Amino acid sequence: MSLNRFVRQLNPIQENKTNYVNIVKTFVIESSLSKSQLEKPAGKGPNSGTPRIEIFAKKIADGEDHILNDGNTIKITEITMNGEVYGKNDMDKLIKDFDDVESIKITNPETAWSKVAKTPEYGGEGGGQKISTSTQELMTAAIVLGGKKYDSTEITVDDAKKL
Repeated sequence: MSLNRFVRQLNPIQENKTNYVNIVKTFVIESSLSKSQLEKPAGKGPNSGTPRIEIFAKKIADGEDHILNDGNTIKITEITMNGEVYGKNDMDKLIKDFDDVESIKITNPETAWSKVAKTPEYGGEGGGQKISTSTQELMTAAIVLGGKKYDSTEITVDDAKKL
């Protein structure tokens, strides 16, 4: 006669629920630009060693698109830093004033920093359809834990986003 059944009644198994969506979100945000990211130089890629604020300002001055994490693009035309507004023609001043930055926002079009991808030109891997390796591993683990099977040739990017 086994006592396991009675032991479980006295000392039930405690399971901790892990919110995998929140864990994956932290890795997705990792591929976004932010004030702290702009303070660093690009670590790799075509602009390796160039301060990210200079890359960012040049793209605005040249009227280039910025890629968002969802794959869309925007043309940033105005930045507000420490309460002062910087337009397309003020990017040299923005770079010079950036040493004393306390707050910086994208104000035209108004966009959260978390939406702007840290693309290869900034030394990152984000933007568009590219997903970081860490996120891919977490997604794979979540699929395995979910018990579903997918054929890699049949799953689309939209299906992966839904997952």
